[in-house]
Amino acid sequence: MAFALSQELQGRRVTAVAVTPGFLRSEWMLDHFGVTEANWRDAAATVKSFIASETPLFVGRGIAALAADANVGAKSGRVYASWDLGDEYGVTDADGTRPHFVRWLRENEPGMAAKWKKLDDAFYAYWSGMPYEMPG
Repeated sequence: MAFALSQELQGRRVTAVAVTPGFLRSEWMLDHFGVTEANWRDAAATVKSFIASETPLFVGRGIAALAADANVGAKSGRVYASWDLGDEYGVTDADGTRPHFVRWLRENEPGMAAKWKKLDDAFYAYWSGMPYEMPG
């Protein structure tokens, strides 16, 4: 989606990116696991990967840093995960941590991590031949 939109907006000084959170520790998820923000780590006893979760603030801080980047136009057409924005811009979550869901998977669930598709230049090269040329 971001790639197609960036193609449509090409030459108009508009940047189109997509951002995805990691394992989002939203109010709904806290309720679902029967925990609060104060004791959310208790839910990791039930679902191990919840320890790598993040608050909506983390992805929001990443988006704010992305929007403030003077070179954001170079990122047009790409998809960014909150953990990548955290690493690139040095933003942290509400508790001062920098959650990184895929790193946690690699260290704790290598089988699941192996299924994760890396959105790198090889991935985007596949889409570059798409007929998205739009009249200006």
